Amino acid sequence: MQKRAPFFLWLLLCCSFLVLLLAFRIRNGKLESFLLLQQHAKFPLETWKLITFLGDGIFAATLVAVLAIQKNKELALKILLTWLIGAGIAQGLKNTVYAHRLRPIEWFKQKNLPLAIPDGHEPHRTHSFPSGHTATAFGVWGMMAYCSRRKWHALGFAALTILAAWSRIALFQHFPADVVAGGLIGTCSIFAAVWLSGQVEHKFPQLRNKH
Repeated sequence: MQKRAPFFLWLLLCCSFLVLLLAFRIRNGKLESFLLLQQHAKFPLETWKLITFLGDGIFAATLVAVLAIQKNKELALKILLTWLIGAGIAQGLKNTVYAHRLRPIEWFKQKNLPLAIPDGHEPHRTHSFPSGHTATAFGVWGMMAYCSRRKWHALGFAALTILAAWSRIALFQHFPADVVAGGLIGTCSIFAAVWLSGQVEHKFPQLRNKH
């Protein structure tokens, strides 16, 4: 139990964020919850664009490559599997079952409601649910916390996870419910990847780090 204390701390903080976000969405409704969270995103737009990269697939692939080059094969495998599982589920859902779900800019347009988008910023318009960036952020940074041994690392990973998730609302890309769903998918992908990586490492022991 003590060995995974950093992960449990990350899990507590990030799942609490999802619970609060869901409660806020239920209490205030789809429209008001989005507007309030978007308006209270105080960082400049360009800063949010940098933050959202923490949940991007390119970032996840780069992190896996760097870890592999550094010969941290176990962590590279775990993050790769977490990313593939989480992103695969999120993209599969948003392109099939929930393909009809509109992003905020298009939803507001069809409701004839005003939405002030900064000049030069073009959010996506369709395939809103769930948030793929959030799934990736929760999966990648959660796995980093799972493999960490220091609680202060977990605090940092939790902060990066929550900021990456909030950035999707700040950038007009997703509604709160999309973010909550993405977070749940990313969290579940960690447990799936831990089990699957164990199976892979059992068959291919050379993938384990040499201690």
